[in-house]
Amino acid sequence: MKKTYRKHSPAFKTKVVLEALKERETLSELGHRFELHPTQIAAWKKEFLNGAEQVFAEGPVVDSKAHEQEKTQLHQQIGELTVTVNWLKKKFCDKLGATPEAYRSGSGQRPVEEGPVDHRQAMPSAGDPPQRAVLHPTSYW
Repeated sequence: MKKTYRKHSPAFKTKVVLEALKERETLSELGHRFELHPTQIAAWKKEFLNGAEQVFAEGPVVDSKAHEQEKTQLHQQIGELTVTVNWLKKKFCDKLGATPEAYRSGSGQRPVEEGPVDHRQAMPSAGDPPQRAVLHPTSYW
């Protein structure tokens, strides 16, 4: 009959090693308490102490896979927000009767309008029904 081996989490291994480093109990006592062989505890302790130099030598450890996933997610979000901003600029320019090129030029100046604009028209009054916010402009294209 084949014996199955237990898989121990890094948190459990760290807990056992820290108890071993305190040296309040022998490895045999720790082995009995955590249901491990004393040789296994000694091996984990040795591995822990050998790797301890890397913590201070290399700085913080960064999980590259998680970092790449976060980076990809942020790039996607930037793309979606860029599309939304461009759509809103287009709608805003259409509402004012101005050309979007004036906003895209980067001059920061407002385009010249042909006549006076009443900005109060765009603001809802207390008696108006609530407007539904459009969150994703691509549904209109």
